[in-house]
Amino acid sequence: MEATQITTLLQAHTSGSSDALDSLIPLVYEEMLLMAKRRLMWESPDHTLSPAALVHEAYLKLVNLNRINWQNRSHFFGITSHIMRHILVDHALKKKAEKRGGNRKQLTLHDEYAQKHLNLDDILSIDQALKRLEK
Repeated sequence: MEATQITTLLQAHTSGSSDALDSLIPLVYEEMLLMAKRRLMWESPDHTLSPAALVHEAYLKLVNLNRINWQNRSHFFGITSHIMRHILVDHALKKKAEKRGGNRKQLTLHDEYAQKHLNLDDILSIDQALKRLEK
């Protein structure tokens, strides 16, 4: 009965029912939580996302998916799993950027600073090196 009810609610959501997703979540929350726990099992023990937080972030992304033609329960959980994976990848990238100084204060170079401290030959060499790397 639950699988049919889930599919019915997904199809109602596809048809434009704004309440369908809200009715769906109590039916799928426990399974989403298990999915999140399995995904987090492979993460480091000091990971800052809890399974519940991962489920909630996934739900927020699911709510914003307006153009999905939900097929059935399996389709929903496949998309949910994919979203959870992307959340974890984004989380890891953000953490890595912070380790590399991503949270440092940005400094804007003004023309007078650039004229005093930057060598134009160095700038041209860097530009040429970047173009070679691009190829």
